[in-house]
Amino acid sequence: MQKWVMLLATILTLGACSPDPSPCVIKTSKLTNVKVEDLAELKGPDLAQIIDSLPEVPKDSVLITRENVLVVASPEARKYAYQQADLLQLCYTETSELTGITPIMDTFMQTVSVDGGLQELEKILCPKEGVGCNNIPTHYTPSGTSTYNYKKPTVCTFAHESTHLLLGGTVLDEINIFLNEGLAVFLQHYFNDKTTVVFHEHYWEESGTSNGEYFSRTGDYVDLDLNREEHKKRGTLRDAYVTGARFWDIIYQQDPQLFKDILKDVEASRMIPMSFIKDILVPKIGEDAVYELDTKVPGLIDAYLESSRIPQIQLLEQYGD
Repeated sequence: MQKWVMLLATILTLGACSPDPSPCVIKTSKLTNVKVEDLAELKGPDLAQIIDSLPEVPKDSVLITRENVLVVASPEARKYAYQQADLLQLCYTETSELTGITPIMDTFMQTVSVDGGLQELEKILCPKEGVGCNNIPTHYTPSGTSTYNYKKPTVCTFAHESTHLLLGGTVLDEINIFLNEGLAVFLQHYFNDKTTVVFHEHYWEESGTSNGEYFSRTGDYVDLDLNREEHKKRGTLRDAYVTGARFWDIIYQQDPQLFKDILKDVEASRMIPMSFIKDILVPKIGEDAVYELDTKVPGLIDAYLESSRIPQIQLLEQYGD
């Protein structure tokens, strides 16, 4: 009870949020030279023209577009890149339909690099490690002995990375990362019939086939209030990912429409800094339900109560006037 009283006191003192675009939105706008309010209009072919004009794109690069996809590839990865474009379009359609979210640009972008051939481009698309807000950086190693038999994909096996593009620039992208990674794990298993995750009361089980090999692992739910580095040190990083996935599984099992409604509010946070707990979760499910979730998803309240948007003065220093 004391913890919940402290939560309510904090909610009352946080105050109103200013409608500043998130850093990821600003970066995308500057990269494409498109106004923030017009970013959602960019489709794959439009984005291809913008990216192709950047000096960081090697002249022999292959640009492959679908309606909602742009893949920029080293020439040696051409065949693989065509398959990735179809797979990414499939994942765009399926993840967007299930979550109700569209990315900052109405397009998923992926770079497929061989021997660092797109390194300079990837630096401006993803200045931090990981997927970033605009692009999925992929490194491909061609095999001289294997034949490439292309089949149009029918199963979204790329949902995990696609999810990160959906959440780019939102309140779940800019603070504690485990509900972001958790949604990626949830959707990864939701769409791929070759893998599964089971959420027991006190532990989880994950199993399936990956790259032709069977895997099986189990773990315990862990505190989401710890950061990525701390979980790495403890060897509990996957536990944190799956703990985050348990949150989304609970919401989805309770009501798929509630799941989508919460994510629509997450999408709206790209332009208005929010607290995930006080501005999104409490209004949707109520204070008592949030407290109950905190017992099933440890550290939920402490990790997500306050927004940690970068202050506007830091945005100006990072991105210029």
